[in-house]
Amino acid sequence: MYKKLVVSVLLFSFLVTLSNFVYAEKVKILYWTGWGGSELEDLKKIIDEGFNKKRTDIEVETVTIFGAYEKLLAAIAGGTPPDVVSAVWDSQLASLAARGAIIPLDSYIRKDKIRSSDFWPRLWQSFKYEGRIYALAATTNCQFTAFNIDMVQAAGLDPKKPPKNTKDLYVWAQKLTKFDDKGNIQILGYRPSGIALWGRLFGGPNALYDEKNKKITANNPKVVEAMEYLLSYNKFLDPTKYTAFTSSLGNYWSPENPFFAGKIAMQDYGEWIVQFGLKYNPKLRYDIFPFVTPTGARDYTQFGGSMFCIPTGSKHKDEAWEFIKWITSPEPMKKIAIAFTNMPPRIAVAKDPEVLKAIPVLKLTIPLMEKGTAFTSVSMPVWQQYMTELSAAESMVINGQKTPKQALDDVTTRIQKELDTFLARQEKR
Repeated sequence: MYKKLVVSVLLFSFLVTLSNFVYAEKVKILYWTGWGGSELEDLKKIIDEGFNKKRTDIEVETVTIFGAYEKLLAAIAGGTPPDVVSAVWDSQLASLAARGAIIPLDSYIRKDKIRSSDFWPRLWQSFKYEGRIYALAATTNCQFTAFNIDMVQAAGLDPKKPPKNTKDLYVWAQKLTKFDDKGNIQILGYRPSGIALWGRLFGGPNALYDEKNKKITANNPKVVEAMEYLLSYNKFLDPTKYTAFTSSLGNYWSPENPFFAGKIAMQDYGEWIVQFGLKYNPKLRYDIFPFVTPTGARDYTQFGGSMFCIPTGSKHKDEAWEFIKWITSPEPMKKIAIAFTNMPPRIAVAKDPEVLKAIPVLKLTIPLMEKGTAFTSVSMPVWQQYMTELSAAESMVINGQKTPKQALDDVTTRIQKELDTFLARQEKR
């Protein structure tokens, strides 16, 4: 009798366990992404087929906040963030990490033996704030300058000998720009912009910030020189007429894209140029070259993109990590890279023959990422404010409201104060 009772109890326990296993519901996690349009559809397909259909324990719901990124900050502030997010740009990471809005991933990375050596070195550093890792990436982008081959030839320039330095670039920009009888711009050759980019092309990756001493260096002489170079284009590009021209240009994300519509002869791009070419003007003949510098060094690139993070308020942190671990692994990363024509963060994936065939511009950008001169957003908590101030300063200089030195001195003073105040507040917490 006793044996029968024991057997019955064991059988009942087994059936209950089996029932729980069979009928257990998946943990549903909410994932917010910044991708939209066809990229969103490609992403959802990759996630559904590669993760949702294969995992018995986790279901990912993908929601886009494309064009409404402020929703993420509002959700974090309100204590209702998604479980996992990739609508965090490299420029935001340090600020979110410093404010405790996202969690460090170091323990997960150690547990699952994610190796830093598998990723581009400078990119891996961009995942960090104050020595801790707060993100991983499934894609990134490296920038360069593209040019319209037919326009270059028509201007009497040799497309096989692109600009080697900033002087050459100026000559090309001038020769490629076309005006009507009233001096209005009909075709823009090129206008360099973005002092955060050009300041570092002139002064090196660390030209804007002394990380060791926590000092803002916007008025670094090399950055001032870069601003003077940007201003020099006013000699043939009247600011008022330039503004009128740019205001008339079509949507960047459409067949009216100025480069592919023949309105701009040279423009800065990233690997997504391949996708744009296929979509907007497959017949356009273009080529690319690395960013130029005053010295003629041509081994610089600016990289960046969105990163996968876990908000501090995530209700399913372990499941969110499982998703991040999967989507940043080689196979899904390869599929996303080909679908989006983006640079894969993993070195081996970037050098995969299938990826190289799908994204031929990687032959230029891979060597740039291999060098120590690739740069991205500076890992500091007021970087976004810094970029806003630099942009405003550039606008004032171009429009004759301030000299390059005056504008950059003012930025240095204001942002240093912002940084000092933030760091002092952090010490008191």
